[in-house]
Parts: sequence; C-alpha cells; structure tokens
Amino acid sequence: MIAGNGVPCGIAISEIESYARMFGFDTMADRFDLMHYVRHCDDVWMNEVKKRSSKKTNAPAGKHTPRRR
Repeated sequence: MIAGNGVPCGIAISEIESYARMFGFDTMADRFDLMHYVRHCDDVWMNEVKKRSSKKTNAPAGKHTPRRR
C-alpha cells in the first residue's frame, strides 16, 4: 500500500481480513496461516523497499548513476 504522502507502508490487517472473508478462509487456523504468510511477505518487501530507497538517498548528484555515465 502507499500512504497519502507517497511512502510505501505495510498491508493493513483489515485488508488481509477482507481478503480472507472474500476467498473463504473460514477457520481461525486458516486465517492465522494467511495472516502469517502475508505479513512475512510484506516484511520482506518493505525491507527491500527500504534498502532501495536508502541507495537513492546516498547516490551522488546527477541525472544518472555512475555506472550509466
């Protein structure tokens, strides 16, 4: 998801719950497994986003990266 200021943020629990209801995750065990899986994937993705954004902020000034110059 993207916050109002354009910064990526994690998937809201309410969105995961809506998905679970929509696609028939009826038991609590199924919903817990779905929640665990989605949160894990989301954490991995958010760490990647954070890593990529830190590379951009530490990049030298200029239109292209040093490799492309």
